[in-house]
Amino acid sequence: MGRRDNLRCSRFLPVSFATWRDDRVGFRAETVFFVEKSHTAVFYVWADDGFRLYLDGKLLLDEWRLAPKSSLNSGEKTVELRAGLHRMVLEYFDWTGNAEITFRPTAKVLGLDEAVLKLWNQNIALEEKFKLVDAYVAEVRKLIAALENKVENLKSQWQNRYDEIREKISTLQEEFSELKREQDLFAQDLKDVQENITEIEEKMQLLTNAFGLFDQLQRAQEEAIERLQEKISSLQSQVSQLTVGYSQNIEAFVMLIPTLRQSVGGIAEKVEKLEVETTIMREGLKALEEKYEAEFEVLSRQVNALNESLSELKTSVLSIAKEVKELRAPTSSWEVHWYKMSAPGVFGEELGIDSFPLNFFFDWSYGCLFKQEFDHVGFKAYAIIYLPVDSYYFFRVAGNNCFALYIDGKKVLDHWGMGEALRCGEQSIQHFLTAGFHTLELHYYEWENEAWLSFYFR
Repeated sequence: MGRRDNLRCSRFLPVSFATWRDDRVGFRAETVFFVEKSHTAVFYVWADDGFRLYLDGKLLLDEWRLAPKSSLNSGEKTVELRAGLHRMVLEYFDWTGNAEITFRPTAKVLGLDEAVLKLWNQNIALEEKFKLVDAYVAEVRKLIAALENKVENLKSQWQNRYDEIREKISTLQEEFSELKREQDLFAQDLKDVQENITEIEEKMQLLTNAFGLFDQLQRAQEEAIERLQEKISSLQSQVSQLTVGYSQNIEAFVMLIPTLRQSVGGIAEKVEKLEVETTIMREGLKALEEKYEAEFEVLSRQVNALNESLSELKTSVLSIAKEVKELRAPTSSWEVHWYKMSAPGVFGEELGIDSFPLNFFFDWSYGCLFKQEFDHVGFKAYAIIYLPVDSYYFFRVAGNNCFALYIDGKKVLDHWGMGEALRCGEQSIQHFLTAGFHTLELHYYEWENEAWLSFYFR
């Protein structure tokens, strides 16, 4: 800071004095000196305004303040100087008014060659670098130990998870075997039903044949009655002819009438007998219909029971399929569905599907987010995580513009909407979750200008 025109600063540490008339100036002077023998030394400093004096990195005098009016800041320090090299730093500043500083040491020192000073400086720099390297190596070893512990924990967790999945797979295999046995039984029941249906069809065919026979008998009866009527008509015609043509033989004809009556009576008996047989046949057909109707009703109940069994079997299969789906291995990535935003915060047309790692940081800046889309674009991402124990877990989302995080369908982080939400935001939560599978859902959209987003879970 400022000028150093009149400053005399020597490696041999003579009495130093400097004055200026400028305001708001300062300097930092640094030197290295050699002490041949250990001895007691005193360092004096007077200044207007503030100063600080360091010896071998240790603060000896500290008057870093404005000097009183018509006076100076002053200080002195007695130290035991050991034989060898030492480094000294003097800092000074002036604010307003007069500017002066006096430095007076009583140390017995010798001058050093520039090469020795350079070597000394290099040695000190190397020592500092070695300290930094040692500190870095220690930190690296700590990180390696932490990573090894984490790897062991992950191995144990994944082994437990693998054992659980194998046990569940074994259970599913047993359930599948049971389901296959039930399916075989159902196939046998279905086969029996088909056989019963075939038998019923055969009986129905017999019934149809019986109805055909009944129709034939009815037609035969009708034909017999027609023939009988024709005979009666023929006889009446003959009687009429005999009456007209052979009136002289009326007595003979009268004697013939009982014979005709007997013939007519025989024909009537035959007709009556045929009607009785027809009635018996109709009653048999009616009984056969009632029997087959009862068997058909029983068969209908069996079919309904089988349909109910099929429905229960279908429900069981769907339940097992759902359990198998829920037992799928946890994902280590997000399934990302990109959308065009029809309005701020409103998802519109779906653009396509992408994938992200579980923990990620994306900086799209002013570039393309997905399929040549720069602005008014967003996504809904889905993931499944498996947690080995009941505990609190950490979730953090940060980004520009809007985001929201759901855990098991419940919103836990909300930076959504317009206005302030369009600025950069960061939200985090310590959330208690039970051991097992959990669903994550992350919503994000970018309206205009730059875009970036990150997600972190541990």
